[in-house]
Amino acid sequence: MISTKGTGFDVILISGEPYADHPLSGVGVIARVLDAKGYKVGIIERPDWKGDRDFLKLGRPRPTSGSPRAPSTVCS
Repeated sequence: MISTKGTGFDVILISGEPYADHPLSGVGVIARVLDAKGYKVGIIERPDWKGDRDFLKLGRPRPTSGSPRAPSTVCS
């Protein structure tokens, strides 16, 4: 399941761009791969970095480990 609303996600992805389930959207591709592996994926699109409300709206993800290979556009 991939959603921009709700709680109880296994993984939450944060994107500086609007979410689009499209082959040219990096977050869309990653979300589809994780969804195909059985993970419940939440997506936070274009969060307001000046506050924490947008970052907290999907709740806390279930404990999962991962290692990104490149910095996110939100972090750079």
